Amino acid sequence: MLRKSSNLMRAALAVALVATALPAGAQVSPAPGPARLAPPTLIAPINEQTRAVPALFQWNVGGAAGNVYGISISNVRRGTLVVAQQTASYQLQIASASPDAPDISFNRVLIDATSSTTTFLFDNRNVAGSYFTSAVPPGLPLPAGRYYWRVRLEQPGAPFSQPGVFRLLSGAAVQTPTHQLSITNLALGANPKAQSATLVIATIANTGTFSEPPNDLRIVANGTLIAEGRTPPLAPNQHVDLVSAWIPAAPGIAQLTATIEANGDQPNSGRFVRNVSIGQTRAVTTSLVGTIRRGQFGDFTLEDNGGRVLALVIAGRGLDLSSFVGRRVTVSGKLTEGALGLQLNATNIAPAS
Repeated sequence: MLRKSSNLMRAALAVALVATALPAGAQVSPAPGPARLAPPTLIAPINEQTRAVPALFQWNVGGAAGNVYGISISNVRRGTLVVAQQTASYQLQIASASPDAPDISFNRVLIDATSSTTTFLFDNRNVAGSYFTSAVPPGLPLPAGRYYWRVRLEQPGAPFSQPGVFRLLSGAAVQTPTHQLSITNLALGANPKAQSATLVIATIANTGTFSEPPNDLRIVANGTLIAEGRTPPLAPNQHVDLVSAWIPAAPGIAQLTATIEANGDQPNSGRFVRNVSIGQTRAVTTSLVGTIRRGQFGDFTLEDNGGRVLALVIAGRGLDLSSFVGRRVTVSGKLTEGALGLQLNATNIAPAS
């Protein structure tokens, strides 16, 4: 039974988000989502909300709840936020919802834009190379009125969201110069579990009209600092994702709070709070035989004769793993699977016979 359970866990590991057993560093290449994904859900503006330019459109990610799609990450370390390269984008469309020309089917799209994250700053400037379609005369902005908008993940088979309805106050592309850096989203990797590594991702956007210098970002979970880093300089309407590895300590509800020093017209935009559910990690009581090695960042691993990592080893109370480094041992304890590989919470260690 122990061998069967171990094989099942190894099979599950093959499709984990990260394919290394070391939580201190990782190479991340999320597999593309299925051909048919759940559509994004719209956040703002919806339900006849009125907006004046510049108007910030916001939506939740498409796909299964809790998953992070379209992000390529390398050299992730626990607690250190690094820039995540975007490998996917969203398509946003706007069509007329005026009483004399309702276009709920989006047969005559007026705006067709792309965004590398879940926000889009609409400035209503109809200039050469912009997101306006040929349905709008060159140089003319959208007039004040009622409009539909929808979003989809730019991926084969990905559906559009249900359309939202908003009212545009003015067609004039005039805006007051502002300094405004905002945290627009905070997300975790798929199926986060206690004592298993996952990814925490914060999206920062320049929603103002000036270029913004680097800014310090901090993320806490239930009051404990879990990641910090620095944003790159951001031009107006530019976004960036910062990502770090995180190992939740316990199952239950975790309140994540991300903060930056935002001193613009809306300082509250520099703080983002999200409650997430942390699952219980499945554990198997077993024993593994291998050689104890010390990782680059002080972690202990158990390797087989070929040098392949069997599991990350966490010392239980009273165990001194450092005295067994380089020795072939039998380690007993509870084996769990996580986003960064197998983890053995050791309760006993002895030289292998």
